[in-house]
Amino acid sequence: KRDSQSKYSAIKTQLIPALNHTENSKYGIYWDNENRILIHKSDLNREYNILKLPLFNSKWEEKLLKFDDLQKVTNSQKILKFLEQIFHNLGGTDKRSRYKEIYKILIMKYFDETKNKNRDFLEFQIFAEEENKKEELFLRIEKLYEEAKNYYSNNSPIILEDKLEISPEILLKSLKILEGFSFIKTNQLILQNFFMYFAPTFLKAELDQYYTPLEVVEFMSSIVKLNETDCAIDTAGGSADFLIGLIKKGLNQGIENIKKNIFYWDISKDAANVASLNMILQGDGNSNIEILDSIENFNKKNNSFQLCLTNPPFGKETKWEKDINIMENYELGKKYLDETKENYELERQQLGILFIERNMNILKENGILEIIIPNGFLTNPSLKYIREYLFNNFRVVANISLPYNLFKSSGAGGNTNILIIKKEKIWENYKIFLDVVRNIGFEYDKKNAKPIYKRDEKTGELMTDKENNPLIENEFLEIEKKFKKFIFDEGIEGFESKNCQITYNFTTKEEILEDENLIICPKRFTMEYKSIIEDIKRSKYINLEDINAQVQNSLSFEKDISKKYIYLDTREVFRGGYKKNNILRGWQLPNRAKQSVKKYDILIAKLRGSNGKFCMILENNENIIASNGFWRIRIPDEKQRLNFYSYLYTKDFEKQMEALSTGTIMDDVKDSDIKKNILIPANNKECNYIKMKKLIDIQESMTKEE
Repeated sequence: KRDSQSKYSAIKTQLIPALNHTENSKYGIYWDNENRILIHKSDLNREYNILKLPLFNSKWEEKLLKFDDLQKVTNSQKILKFLEQIFHNLGGTDKRSRYKEIYKILIMKYFDETKNKNRDFLEFQIFAEEENKKEELFLRIEKLYEEAKNYYSNNSPIILEDKLEISPEILLKSLKILEGFSFIKTNQLILQNFFMYFAPTFLKAELDQYYTPLEVVEFMSSIVKLNETDCAIDTAGGSADFLIGLIKKGLNQGIENIKKNIFYWDISKDAANVASLNMILQGDGNSNIEILDSIENFNKKNNSFQLCLTNPPFGKETKWEKDINIMENYELGKKYLDETKENYELERQQLGILFIERNMNILKENGILEIIIPNGFLTNPSLKYIREYLFNNFRVVANISLPYNLFKSSGAGGNTNILIIKKEKIWENYKIFLDVVRNIGFEYDKKNAKPIYKRDEKTGELMTDKENNPLIENEFLEIEKKFKKFIFDEGIEGFESKNCQITYNFTTKEEILEDENLIICPKRFTMEYKSIIEDIKRSKYINLEDINAQVQNSLSFEKDISKKYIYLDTREVFRGGYKKNNILRGWQLPNRAKQSVKKYDILIAKLRGSNGKFCMILENNENIIASNGFWRIRIPDEKQRLNFYSYLYTKDFEKQMEALSTGTIMDDVKDSDIKKNILIPANNKECNYIKMKKLIDIQESMTKEE
């Protein structure tokens, strides 16, 4: 069947009648995208796992599953959904209780695979006749759980209760779902799905914990060097995905000590339990897992680790809420001198900012931090002090911009970056690797997260490998090569390096320090943007300051609550024009309605997603009000105004706006950039002026007719 919607009716009205109608048939099979069910003629009401189908010519008896019979999990989200539904329907428990019991079952399942991998049969399955003797089944599986509990509780902070707190009926149905699958054969994704499935209830809600896509984890693990002695830590461990990435890499390189050299800290006991399960399912139940507050324990194991890979909690609302005196121990935890006050005072600092400093303190000299942080930390002028702290004390190795809204499914939207820092001071100039990731191989912002495959640009056909498998469009694979080449060229210790024929984007420390806001933005150093700027600079060019343009987007009118206004938001403005049908009374105007406009004012949308929207006001109407989502630009000289306005129609202008936009959630072009860094070809040819003048005259006449 195409899906499982008609499973029961299909078995009852199609499969069983067909089985009864054919005299020599002993077996019936039902198959859809979720179920693989075997039915035997001797008991039409019982469903078997299809893996128990006997070999051809064998006598019928219920086959016992061995490890080699088990299959990979292909859709862990649906399995978790089925399990939770069973618990909900038969147990009626809350989600936290369901999580705990499903957690026990997953651990027990893995333990059985590990313990009985080479035996004739597995314990975690339904034996013959046990379906009608559920109590016997329960006692046998409970004994298996007791073994798993005793084994794993000695090696991790997992809190496993003495008994299974589920009914024999729930256990029976859970076994039916899981007995044919192997966790050992399945990749890390099953644990990420487990984490994400239950996290919204109590994990993420506790402390803005976000799961990190495996593509990001694999990239961050792939670029650092590992050895037998160096230790690695995640100080905001979550589900331990980064540490699992390092364990996998270490084992592939034959570094057996890697498991002993991995450390995990997190404030959440529930997150630590998920991490423990993650470690167990990756063949490691002995990692150093601690439940603690990394920020509060500011002196713990400082100068101890070579590597720290982490995705800490971040966001303006995620702030330090405990003892304010702890902030005295963090340079970034203190509020910087306010010019309007005589002395500085402590403020409630964002946790994401504090984690940068905490992680640098925990590293040994020459240690490496790879951290996921909001784009605003590296681009917002108000957070310049973060960049000053980094450049004054350490070596900034790389900044890689991640796809917009990559963490949307975890509840954290906006722009994020991978920042890579080395704990060493370098006084002279040096290069900084930069890149922009737009595609990581799947539709990360959609629920079904479908894969994205490479296609031939001309034909649109799928590109395949030697085995004819479609190639995934994952840009990290190319960026990994670029980064390793950069490391080879610069000779930076602690990273993987490779000499290959590939070009990469970079800036320099000097170039960043020349910028008054120390903005570290990869978009500003892409080959495409650099090429645009270089082309413009080959001839005469200007910026808005050069032509005395007035640029603003702040409050510029006094609202009359009873008066009717034409309100221009980004929805009412398009490429070179505007609509006037959004009419609101003064009391209906939103708070972002800030700007009055007059004839020949130019409005340019400043926000991400609206790049390319602009218009010129072509009427004297004091009732037109614009959103502060626009830059309002007034240029006194007509020729300069029309030259600038004609440039707005070009792709080069759009690319400049895109490259210069900064911030995390409100990704926009800031005041100094719109005034100074948007470069405009100074092309004042009479023919161009006449062409744009004619266009404006036509648009103006149409406006009058309205």
